Amino acid sequence: MSVKAATSDLYEATGRRPNASINFITARDGDGFALRDLVSYNDKHNEVNGENNCDGESHNRSWNCGVEGPTDDPAVHALRARQQRNFLATLFLSQEVPMLLGGDEIAWYTLKGDEMAEEHWGEGFAKSLGMFLNGEGIASMSPRGERVVDDTFYVLLNAHYEALSFTLPGREWDWRWVKALDTNAPLPAESDQIVEAGKEILVEAQSLVVLRQEE
Repeated sequence: MSVKAATSDLYEATGRRPNASINFITARDGDGFALRDLVSYNDKHNEVNGENNCDGESHNRSWNCGVEGPTDDPAVHALRARQQRNFLATLFLSQEVPMLLGGDEIAWYTLKGDEMAEEHWGEGFAKSLGMFLNGEGIASMSPRGERVVDDTFYVLLNAHYEALSFTLPGREWDWRWVKALDTNAPLPAESDQIVEAGKEILVEAQSLVVLRQEE
């Protein structure tokens, strides 16, 4: 199962908050794929148990990154590792309760930094988009009944096979952003690079970048 975006049409009518659901990427309850399997195989391979590969789920929504199963190709290994970081980062940036085996969205944005409309979700570029997490817009209260405020983040998700330039929104607020996470880097580290609102930032192929708003 892939991480989904919580939407008001699912929760608002019943009064449920996003924490009423669980987000997970893989569930290894029996013959399901583990996270490494998800980026290493297009198809299931349960041949060794003598059941002719008939058991277990076949619809795993997986991608082998170019080679089915084990490989010595360093480029494939690097891509698989990056994809695993993408999955984990997306999971823990989601609104719902994350479930890992063994923030509020105020808005979604296009590559050009424009807020997405309903018709945009069916277009090709919807696989590469921006997500705005407003630290001032958290609706829940602390256990002591106090308002919860967090940093504000902008998440750039590029599922395309090539690097893409994203235009940052917020020109009217004159915000500045600093890179906090880049899954293209083997060891993500916070950067001191400042990116101004309305400017472009390059996100590598099949990567996720998290920007934190600077005061």
